Amino acid sequence: MTHVLVEYFRGTDRGLTVKELLEQRGGVTPSIVLAELARKYLREGFNPNEIVTRLSFIESKTEIITIDVDIAIEASRLT
Repeated sequence: MTHVLVEYFRGTDRGLTVKELLEQRGGVTPSIVLAELARKYLREGFNPNEIVTRLSFIESKTEIITIDVDIAIEASRLT
């Protein structure tokens, strides 16, 4: 999930696909993805306000979930 959101913010062709899916269906984002993105963008020197803006956008477009054992097992079956 992290990589597709990076593509979205980069505006790549894959990112456009993600944009369409978010607009049509929303989605679910594991909370760890927010931490991964924040760390990535902080390491890359992004302004902390921009990081908050991006994470808030994700929060507004998707449901943020905490991964537990049941969700981890279910997710493993989807791939």
